Amino acid sequence: MAASNVRSDLSKGIKKIMVVFPNIEHKYHTSGENAGPLQRIDSDVASKIKELVVEEGVANVEEMQRHLTSFVMKNVTPAPSRTKRRFAPTKKVIRYDMNKAAKKGCDSNDDQHNLVQPVSVLSV
Repeated sequence: MAASNVRSDLSKGIKKIMVVFPNIEHKYHTSGENAGPLQRIDSDVASKIKELVVEEGVANVEEMQRHLTSFVMKNVTPAPSRTKRRFAPTKKVIRYDMNKAAKKGCDSNDDQHNLVQPVSVLSV
């Protein structure tokens, strides 16, 4: 119907610009319960990973998974399903967050301050 209107307008010399926007709804991707693999990691879980890497020195992904499982069971009510990636991230996601936390710890201001003192002694 719209195509026939456009053709008739073009034959009359009328030019229009038509813009069609899709409905604003979650039509072409999953959301809610079905979006399990696409969910971002919970901020509390991410901060727990950072805490365990920086303060406790956890470097093993399997060990981190055990820590996170117990953390989620104690602190999140009601206990979420093990299939929710928001609270039970994959090993790949855990490894990425652990590396990110370890890298951030290398650039700590305390370390930079502590490094200045020995360097100043050596340069004398």
